[in-house]
Amino acid sequence: MNYEKKPDAKAFIKVGLLSGLFFCLFFGITSIFLYDLHAALIMGPISGLLFGSFMGLMLYFFSKSKKVNHQTQLEGVDEADIVYAGAANHFVKREAVGGKLYLLNDRLVFKSHHLNIQNHTLSIQIDSISELTFFSPLE
Repeated sequence: MNYEKKPDAKAFIKVGLLSGLFFCLFFGITSIFLYDLHAALIMGPISGLLFGSFMGLMLYFFSKSKKVNHQTQLEGVDEADIVYAGAANHFVKREAVGGKLYLLNDRLVFKSHHLNIQNHTLSIQIDSISELTFFSPLE
């Protein structure tokens, strides 16, 4: 059964392009002040391309990591009970703890990977959920 949402190539390209564009602008503007406009027009795009490629590759290798997938697997749960699973963050004391969120038949379970400072597993019974709100850490 395929219950897990995994990032596709578009996600890696999007992260690479966005981080590359940001770094290109940042490094380009900084280079104007440190060097001159001509150097900034050369160094900005080159550094953006390199940084964006690096970030896209790092996201790819992280999402495909067998170690991280093993660390976030649930033990003692029948695979037939898993309705959906995917990467998620649980915000604990201002830290976005990365891991995997599982929707089971009777509960939601978040299990963090070991690259976090605050490692934990959180389980919430479906019956105890009375309200759902969306949260954006950027607001």
